[in-house]
Amino acid sequence: MTRARAFIFAGGFGAGAGFLIALTLWISSFSRYMYVEDLDPAVPPEVFRKLVAFAPAERALLYVSLACVALGLLLMLIGGARRKRGS
Repeated sequence: MTRARAFIFAGGFGAGAGFLIALTLWISSFSRYMYVEDLDPAVPPEVFRKLVAFAPAERALLYVSLACVALGLLLMLIGGARRKRGS
């Protein structure tokens, strides 16, 4: 395997992992929102907002997933440039 292919493979893996982390966070957040919404429609808006807000760990995972996607795309671009140059 050439270095260019290794960069492209690692970038695709990193971007895919970051996307899956973000998708999982979105699904869990949406399910929590729907669960709290179905509990009682008379929940005050400020309590509702606090219950469905992102936890600090979720926020950190979101930033990690965005970094994985960005780094993965960067690696893929580097691998594509190396492949185009032929090295």
